[in-house]
Amino acid sequence: MPVIEVLGWVWMGIIIGGTAAVVWSSKHYSEEISDRDEEISVLKGTREVLKQEIFRLTKPKKKRTYTRRKPKN
Repeated sequence: MPVIEVLGWVWMGIIIGGTAAVVWSSKHYSEEISDRDEEISVLKGTREVLKQEIFRLTKPKKKRTYTRRKPKN
C-alpha cells in the first residue's frame, strides 16, 4: 500500500468522524439548551412577579385624612 493511499484513508476517517461528532453533539445538546431556555423564561416570570410585589410593598401608602367631628349640642 502506498503511503498516499493510507493518508487518504486517514483523512477520510478524520472528515467523516468530525462530521459525525458535530452532528451528534448538536443533537445531544439541543435538548439541553431548550431545557435551559424554558428554565430561563420561568425565572424571568418569577422575577417580574417579585419585582411587582416589592414595588407594592415599598410604595408609600396614602395618608388617611381625618375629619373633625362637629360637637354635639
